[in-house]
Amino acid sequence: MKLYGSHKNDFNRCLYKKLAADASSYNPVQGKKIFDTYPYFIKNKRKLRTADDLIVAISIAYSWMPTMLDMYEQSERSLAKLKKEIVRFKAIHSSVALLKKETEIKETLAIFCKATNNSVVGACKVLHLFYPLQVPIFDRRVIRAWNKLLPATAKIPILNQRNQVNCFYNYWLGILYWKENLGHTGVRRIEKNYLNTGGI
Repeated sequence: MKLYGSHKNDFNRCLYKKLAADASSYNPVQGKKIFDTYPYFIKNKRKLRTADDLIVAISIAYSWMPTMLDMYEQSERSLAKLKKEIVRFKAIHSSVALLKKETEIKETLAIFCKATNNSVVGACKVLHLFYPLQVPIFDRRVIRAWNKLLPATAKIPILNQRNQVNCFYNYWLGILYWKENLGHTGVRRIEKNYLNTGGI
């Protein structure tokens, strides 16, 4: 997937206003009411110290998802090694930082996906539990909203094991571009507008 225009300026105030306007018409009460556990998970501010912390977070993230958790090819040793790589995500506060670490981030995501049903959706939700202000959630609602908002050349295709890491990386970069261009909002608020728009 090519990032929309591949330029930071594409993520401008005008486009964000359209996203926010679409998100404001989302009314979850009209649909099926589901108890929202998200605030309780985030309130506990999980810290990534050991491989056990990672396993617990993976289990929590999969309580939001319609699939059963199956951790492929993962030993405690490999998860402990992966934990050291994941901790680096905490330092991603800007598009410059993400671009600078692009290769490392993508490699870590590709390995981490193996611990989450070979799914970048599962992987990013786990990362979000540890770093909610840095790592955005990426799922079918977000993809639906992105594809509705952005031009045809920027559509996110159906995810598969070959394209999913690049798709998530480009989405994350777009959110960071918006955060920097707007100057008054954060990753979580932008991501929430995507989630709400995708829920309509």
